[in-house]
Amino acid sequence: MTIGKSLTIKCHYTEGGVLVSGTNAIVVNATATDKVTLRGLDINGIGVGAQTSLSGIKVLSARQVNIIDNEIYRFQSGITIAPTSAQTSVVVKGNHIHDNGIGVINAPGNNLITFTSATLRWNEIQDNVCATSVSSFGTNASTPVAATNCGTNTSASGINKTAIMDLWHNGLNLNGTGVFSRGASAQANLAFNEVTGNSSFGLHTLDSGVLRTFNPATNVVANNGASDAFNASGALTKRQVKKMRGR
Repeated sequence: MTIGKSLTIKCHYTEGGVLVSGTNAIVVNATATDKVTLRGLDINGIGVGAQTSLSGIKVLSARQVNIIDNEIYRFQSGITIAPTSAQTSVVVKGNHIHDNGIGVINAPGNNLITFTSATLRWNEIQDNVCATSVSSFGTNASTPVAATNCGTNTSASGINKTAIMDLWHNGLNLNGTGVFSRGASAQANLAFNEVTGNSSFGLHTLDSGVLRTFNPATNVVANNGASDAFNASGALTKRQVKKMRGR
């Protein structure tokens, strides 16, 4: 299904969703002023172990996309945010994202956009090759391939735009890599997350990607195969702490 205008799809009181094999489930390709909300859906890519379906949700264009309270599983990429026009912001809240190649990736689709921003709050992201990935260089394929640097491209792509991923209160557990940041204009900002039990890396950077923590420290990063250190930090005000704690 392709969404080309402002639209809300909501299914909280009975089962509803998308079951696909070998393709994308939902593509958001709306105008620069449109807002789209996807809530309470079961988005299933069928394949077990080897994911053959493409993206569960693929965001190409919209002013804002809200992805709330869904289950997204068995895709090469659970949520692909790769905007190709305008200024797109995505909120990912309260979802269970599991058994994918990549849980959520945020990267510019080209050099025409100003920046791309994704806020992840209160999600459970488990059993993916890579839980979350943010890159200033774009994705390594139309459907990102997790096995190569968590779906991110190199600087040879010719793309280099600011890509921001804010992670507040997420469980990033039992993946290959928990958080991956690539390129100096890529920022992964973390507070109140549990990054635990990831077999390769809890946190990982490449090409000067930014991993920002906040003071006082609030993240639990433990029991991972390895983990890169945070390389940026900031102070949390009481107002910010209150806002981040809000659901």
